[in-house]
Order: sequence, then C-alpha cells, then structure tokens
Amino acid sequence: MAKDDHALLSGVLDELLQFEFTKIYFAERSRSPAELNFYSERQPYYRFTLPLAGRFYQRIAIDGVYREVCLYPGEAVVFHPFCTNYYTPDYFAAIRRSLAVVLRPGYLRLAYSRPYVDEIRPRVDFHLYDSLRSSTINAVIALGALTNRPEDRDCALALIKPTLRLIARDLAASRGERNGKALNTWHEVADYTLEHCLDDLTREEVARRFQLSDGYVSKLFRRHAGDTFCNYLTRLRLEKAAELLRDSALTVGEIAADCGFHSSSYFIRQFRHCYSVSPGEYRFSHHLNRRRA
Repeated sequence: MAKDDHALLSGVLDELLQFEFTKIYFAERSRSPAELNFYSERQPYYRFTLPLAGRFYQRIAIDGVYREVCLYPGEAVVFHPFCTNYYTPDYFAAIRRSLAVVLRPGYLRLAYSRPYVDEIRPRVDFHLYDSLRSSTINAVIALGALTNRPEDRDCALALIKPTLRLIARDLAASRGERNGKALNTWHEVADYTLEHCLDDLTREEVARRFQLSDGYVSKLFRRHAGDTFCNYLTRLRLEKAAELLRDSALTVGEIAADCGFHSSSYFIRQFRHCYSVSPGEYRFSHHLNRRRA
C-alpha cells in the first residue's frame, strides 16, 4: 500500500475520532426475503461501517425483519458474521464518504469510500497485518458480538471510539508498504476457499486454480490461518452449519449434506468437537434463548 494511502486513512480515523456517536444499528442473521433484488453482500466476518459525510443507505435485518436504514455521520452499522446486507438504489445514488472495517483471517481490512471526482480513486483499501495487535482484534470482536438490545447499544456506542483509537495506533505502527506477493496470494486463496467451501473442494483443486504446488498451499494456510487446509475448510463449513441450525428448519442430515459433509455422523462429531454440543443441542439452546429474549 502506498504511503499516501496510509496517510489518508490515518486522517480518516482522526476525523472519525472527532465525532460523537449517537446511534448504532446491528445487522442480524436472518433469512433473506425472496422479493429483494438489490445487490447484496454476505461475509463471515466481524465488520462495521461508519459514514463520514452524506447519507449511507442499507437494507438489513433488525429483529428478524429486513428494513432500510439511512445512516449519517456520527452513526454506525455493525454486521454480525454471515448476515446479509443489501445495497439499495439509494445507496448508489447517494454522495457519501464512509469507512468500513472488516476483521479477516490474519489482517484488518480498512475500506474508505468517497465520491469519484477528477480521477481520484473512489475506494482506498488497506490491509493492516504487520502491526495488528490482539487487543485491536478483540475490540472489533467485542463490538461485533453485541446486539440490538438497548443495553447493548449503549455499550457499543461507548466502544466505537476506543476501537478506532486502537486501529489508529496499529495503523501508525504499520510500515505502510504494499502487500507482498505471498500475502496477496493468501488473500486470493482464502477468498476462493470461502466462496467454494460448500463444494467438494480439495487442497489440490485450490493449488491447480492458482497454479501453485500442493505443499505451498499447505504452507500458506499454516502461516496465515494457523491451521491445515482441511481444518480451515471444516471450520468454514461448521460456521455455515451453525447458521442453518439457528435460522432454518432443515434437518441435521440435510444441513450436513448442504454444508459439504458426506456423513451425518461425521458432521455431528466435528460439530461437537468445535462447539462442545451436538447440532440438536445447539439448535435447542439457540431457540430457547430467542424465546427468553
């Protein structure tokens, strides 16, 4: 990343730290209504967006119902992992500036959007990885783990500025250099694995897709994900399975098949190993908590 982009994003964070945040929305996981045809985005990551100028339109699920929200500077929207947000026509028509923060495996993505004027790039992306600290990661996760309950919203509003300060600290310590070839390759491989995690994906197929050796693919996963390719793929599938257990009426066997597991018994063993409960117990506990809420 060029040093001028590094400086630009530092200025964006400084500008955001001058705001008083007064409203926050939490986009929840929910079934996507069939009648919505807007451009949609769904990511399995903790992420949030902060407008700096203009209006920011999104259609998100709140309390199980999709509705359009309009955000202004001093407001925020937090996206729970695997939730779907829709970009409405108003989103593309509005003149705005905004910063999106996405916690991805091994790095924090900062995406600054601005109007396209006089050949100035409308989007600046920065992958913060060389100086990213665990305290910053934990702050982003803590913000993303809260909900639309009034007491959670108050906590979230109080967390925004400390989280931004931690990001600004890590950005200041970053070398601000362009990502190396190996890291760019990892990002591409990780995105491809996420996109195709429910298919019959193998390490060998990934290697062929990117013209890499099988051993190099394994090395990428060990270095940047801290795990093997198979374990990483299984974790993605289990996260999708957990979502379906929460939000669908599919049977455990149907969910296992939809998430790339060829054996229900193997799926149940893996799920219990990851979540310490069986799929049925996980579903029951989640629905019980919903009724209590």
